[in-house]
Amino acid sequence: MATEDGYFIGRRLAGVDLRDHHAVRRALQAYETPRKPHTARQSQQAFILGKVFHHAPRPLQVVRDLILDHTPLLQKAVGEASPAEIVKQIAEIDAAEQAFQAALGGRATG
Repeated sequence: MATEDGYFIGRRLAGVDLRDHHAVRRALQAYETPRKPHTARQSQQAFILGKVFHHAPRPLQVVRDLILDHTPLLQKAVGEASPAEIVKQIAEIDAAEQAFQAALGGRATG
């Protein structure tokens, strides 16, 4: 997520007068608002998967492994949400890129 965040922050701050506290604040708010749900989902998912994969009590590890190896549970929980999440990220990148280009006034960005 750090790479994504760097991209979105950079695009939101493009063309903003960094000496203008209010303009910087607005740009950072425009960055943060759509990112919060995404990062919250990713953090929660990582926490849950960490518990399942690394902190299951020993007696349950065999059951966990059987379920994960022989059922579509993990794919249902993680994999099927991924395409929709990727499409949403692409839309956010497109919107950020349009705002970035508008801030540059149409100048080329080599």
